Amino acid sequence: EDKRPAAAAGAGGRSLRFVRRAGQDRVYRVDLDTAKFSTTFDDWIEKDLLKLSPWDVRRLTLDDSTCSFGADEASGRLMIKLDRSSRAELAYDDKEAKWSLVRLEGFDDKNQAKEESLAADEELASAKLNDLRNALGDLKIIDVVRKPAGLSADLKAEEAFAGDREAVTSLAQRGFFAVQKGDMVSSNGETVIGMKDGVEYLLRFGNGTTVSGDGTATQEEAPADGAGASPDAEATGRYLFVTARFNEGLLEKPALDPLPEPPAGADAATPDGDKDKQDTDAKEATDAGDAKVDGAADELKKAEEAEAKAQAALEERRRVEAENRRKQEQYDEQVKGAEKKVRDLNNRFADWYYVVSDKEYDKIHLGRDAMVQKKEPAADEQK
Repeated sequence: EDKRPAAAAGAGGRSLRFVRRAGQDRVYRVDLDTAKFSTTFDDWIEKDLLKLSPWDVRRLTLDDSTCSFGADEASGRLMIKLDRSSRAELAYDDKEAKWSLVRLEGFDDKNQAKEESLAADEELASAKLNDLRNALGDLKIIDVVRKPAGLSADLKAEEAFAGDREAVTSLAQRGFFAVQKGDMVSSNGETVIGMKDGVEYLLRFGNGTTVSGDGTATQEEAPADGAGASPDAEATGRYLFVTARFNEGLLEKPALDPLPEPPAGADAATPDGDKDKQDTDAKEATDAGDAKVDGAADELKKAEEAEAKAQAALEERRRVEAENRRKQEQYDEQVKGAEKKVRDLNNRFADWYYVVSDKEYDKIHLGRDAMVQKKEPAADEQK
């Protein structure tokens, strides 16, 4: 704000502010009502974080695990302690509107995986899985924090970043740890969402945190009598690390038609030289006498019919080839579109940790006990 007296500033009694366009050195004094520029978090944050439609979700991978970090007293290095509980892969059939279990793994005390299956009296909790899917389409965040420098656009840890102790410690304090080969592990498991367009979202859940409320973060904790929450109230949430990647296995492969085989005997009729030979034979037969004319005519007719069949088969083969080429090109365009979308999403996610409320976290992070329920007894068993 221009603090000079209005008369000295030539403002005619108006309150002026200094403004400058980004990337330019020139500074302006303008008459500006700053009340129009809200500082409320919910007014300027991107509402649709993942930009996905719940109806396009085809796969879910729910990794229920915890990971803690601590410093080794002898070496001073950060150590990782991983405790895995379960990992489930699920598929959604949009035509049947039904979830199915693809694979379920449990883990022993040494984190060794063992494939499991649902008990006879267990079934998937479809209502909770549907709630998870719907929550992804309207994922609300209550805060953002800028990530440390050194993460590339695809959010892999660069070598220089791994050697930056301050940055690595900052990451670990939020529940994320860079490991070898540029990958990361998180303190509270992962949820992977596979979409029908080939895009796969990886949500890593970090440590819990609190957010000072400006209205958004404390709405769920408002008093029951309807009184407004205190401006200084805090909401509990959890850090979220989001990446996107391309999974070609999510795309439906093009169904290419087999090329038709040429008709029997077409090989002898297809080349022009064979037809010429038939014409020559017919002429020689005519010269030999009227007795052979009918036989030569029959041979010529057969040759023409064989040639027509061969030509029809060739045209059908070309038609099938063209249709297969169209299907393949359409599929290739889907691949390119998915790869571009992944790049665009990762450019959006690259700079920020997100914070989601505990309520949202409970919806999108399910363990085995939450995604499985007991079957209701059959009607005849209730009697």
